[in-house]
This record gives sequence, C-alpha cells and structure tokens, in this order.
Amino acid sequence: MGYKLAKAAAFGLSAGADVAIGSLTNVGQAENVDLNLDSDETNVTIKSSGGWRFPIPTTNSGTVTAEIVFVDGDSQIGILRTSYMDKSTITAAIMSGPLDETGAEGFKFNAVVKSFNKSQPIDGVVRVSITLNITSTPTVETIAS
Repeated sequence: MGYKLAKAAAFGLSAGADVAIGSLTNVGQAENVDLNLDSDETNVTIKSSGGWRFPIPTTNSGTVTAEIVFVDGDSQIGILRTSYMDKSTITAAIMSGPLDETGAEGFKFNAVVKSFNKSQPIDGVVRVSITLNITSTPTVETIAS
C-alpha cells in the first residue's frame, strides 16, 4: 500500500464553471486545505424498528477551506478574490498528487467563494483564508497518462 504525504497533494482551480482538470492551475502557496462533504438527514423510524432510529441521508453539501500564503500579483489569489467579489463560479479540484501526475485522484467541482479573509500579522507572512461553497455534484477524477 502506498501512502502520500499531504505536501504532495494538489489544490487546483480556474475561473469559470466545468473547466477540464488538465486546464486547472495548482495553488502552489496553499496550506491546510480541507474538503468537507456532508449530508443532511431525515428520520424515517417506523414502529416496527425495535427502538432503533432510521436516519437516511438527504441533500448533500460541501465546502473547502484553505489558507494561502499571499503573494502580490498571484493569479490564483486573483481568481479567488474575483469570485468572491462577483459571486462568480470557479472550478476547483482537491487531488492526492500533482495535477499532472498519472494516477493522482480526488474530487473536482464547481464552487463560489463564500469568504475571503486576509491576515496581515506584525510578525510572519501575509495569508488569505478562503471558504468555497461547492455548487455542483463533485466528480471523482483520476489523472490518466
């Protein structure tokens, strides 16, 4: 069994919806990227359930949170800022390896930027913290040769 170090993982994005994975650009300064997929549930317990609740998943939702080291003029930060300001859709992917590595796998989806926060500490580097709301059904992608 092979294991991947988290630093080998990729967070790629592009302006616009439904962009092919091969056209996404890696966010090289990204740190602490988290993909969160969740389902609401409803209770369908019946009298003959023997005292057990029967919750079933209903609607799904997802978010991505990330911290990115701020670099002046970085095009990826520009895409994220524009998506936040315009409420425009971007395409993003969270992959197990580089976007051009055969066999890397992960999720690709459309999203909008829900929050865009810039931290400028007196000591340390300037960072941008973002939250993406996923707006399409994520697809499982594997990079082919």
